[in-house]
Amino acid sequence: MEYLGIMFGVLGFLGFLSQSSLKGRVRELERQMARIKGTDYAEEKENLVQLAKGHLGQRVQIHFKEAEGTDIFVTNEKNIKCTLVDVDEDWILVHIEKKKSSQDKLFRLESVKMISVS
Repeated sequence: MEYLGIMFGVLGFLGFLSQSSLKGRVRELERQMARIKGTDYAEEKENLVQLAKGHLGQRVQIHFKEAEGTDIFVTNEKNIKCTLVDVDEDWILVHIEKKKSSQDKLFRLESVKMISVS
């Protein structure tokens, strides 16, 4: 029975050590994010979010940085015409209408190069 108490004590101590190292990692990530906020990338992303929010429900053309990895294109196009449904800080939701079907797609904002009103 004593061994059981010692074992739980050791496991508790190891759990404490792992949690304390996670707090340090979180603080480091928060510092890195604070440094990024003032950069051109953050400003560009914020401008893109504001532009998209201003055109919700409208038909737009989205230009992607790379056609590969966008997942929606059988033809590997780098831009599409679609309707903006929703946008937040990291994601953009669009409604794509094709000749035979229509679907909603969710994209990371990082993959979007530019949004233009069509």
